[in-house]
Amino acid sequence: MRNIFTTLIFCSLTLVVLSQSNSLLALKYKTNATTDVMNSNANHIKSSRLKSYIGPFTETLDSSLTEKYDSTAKTWSILGKSIFAFDSVGNNTGYVSYWRQDIQSNWIYSEKEDYVYDANNLLLSDSYYMWDDVSKSWMGYDASKKEYTYNNNNSTKSFISSNWNPDSSKWIQAAKSDYLYDNNGNDTADTYSNWDYINLVWVFSEKTEKHFNSNNQLIQDINYDYSSSVWKYHFKDDYTLTNGHITQLIQSNWNQNSWSQTNKNLYEYDANGYPIHSINNNWNFTTNVWEMFSKDTLTVTTHGDILTKELYKWDDVNQKWIASDKSENIMDTTISRNTIKVQEGYYMNDKLLSTIYYGYDANNKSYQSNRSTYYYTKAIVLADNNVKQSVSHIYPNPNKGSFSVSFDNKENEMVTISIIDISGRIITKSNNQTIRFDYNENSLQPGIYFINVVGKTISYTDKMIITK
Repeated sequence: MRNIFTTLIFCSLTLVVLSQSNSLLALKYKTNATTDVMNSNANHIKSSRLKSYIGPFTETLDSSLTEKYDSTAKTWSILGKSIFAFDSVGNNTGYVSYWRQDIQSNWIYSEKEDYVYDANNLLLSDSYYMWDDVSKSWMGYDASKKEYTYNNNNSTKSFISSNWNPDSSKWIQAAKSDYLYDNNGNDTADTYSNWDYINLVWVFSEKTEKHFNSNNQLIQDINYDYSSSVWKYHFKDDYTLTNGHITQLIQSNWNQNSWSQTNKNLYEYDANGYPIHSINNNWNFTTNVWEMFSKDTLTVTTHGDILTKELYKWDDVNQKWIASDKSENIMDTTISRNTIKVQEGYYMNDKLLSTIYYGYDANNKSYQSNRSTYYYTKAIVLADNNVKQSVSHIYPNPNKGSFSVSFDNKENEMVTISIIDISGRIITKSNNQTIRFDYNENSLQPGIYFINVVGKTISYTDKMIITK
């Protein structure tokens, strides 16, 4: 099972439907449809695993740091970090995560994931390892691997999941998924199989049939269980679309001879067509009415990236919504993901700077509980057939609130320099037409800040630490 700090990192960087799972014998399960729709701008997810982005790349996601907050001591402490690796064309070739050791404050291995691509930048395999501190090796007790194949349209045809067997020191097949597409590229049928270790054959377990309208929008999917050599209904999802957007989803289970409704989700969108609100209802089989259960509320950027996500549970006794979960993303919306090398599964349209996670106390007041900060390095970019290095430098760093920022500005263009705190609040903003900015007010509180420099052809962000 993934460590808490890695889980926090992946919650903010990946789609729910793309999240890695180490329970390989249960490849297909009934997901939270509310989360799927609210986290995705598309009506269905393409199965292509093409990982090279547009480029040229100006920055590379170098690492992430995850911390937890001690509400008693009023301090942040480090949980762990992840280091990301990339090839020359931008494919994420893996990451390594570490725990922070308490006594010597040394970093110790936790887990890693390796990705292998073919000549067309299609993901061939995804291998996950846990660190075994006893044997000092990567296989550990929870290693797993997925191997992918593709059709002529570069969409996933199948993938096989395997578990590592420490006794035989071999990968053992565990489960398989196969995908079929129509002429429009819609994923119309997914079949899931488990490996029979005794007879050494694949055995069907489940399948999902998907139905689309004339506009290639998903309107229904039906899940089947395989039992006694027969496919039997299990559950289904029926979607209602308005102006091309899913506005209602009704989930039903098969009950002997008929479908029984179990859940209903209602969705709302902003003026740009991005989902910002959903309410989940459960069917009460005693009173035969829909009862509110939970709701999600999002705020998004003009590019559709999630800024805040809040989850509420319905208090049936007091007849009111109770906040239960909250997360916040801080992004630089001036930098497109197409110009930065990012990890496998990253779905933001912009550059992610940090993610903050909140809990709620006995008075239902929110407090910051965990946070993840993402660090980037500059990449060489090509412009006018010349190789140019984008450079910015903060000195000193860390500092006590007095510092200088120097940056490339050979054309003396007007740039805007912003100091942004960890919550995304702009502390100060100024314009500059030179190659240096000095700050001497000493009014910044200790903590992590981002220095954002933006001009007509200049755009980069660096991290700065203010100490006591």
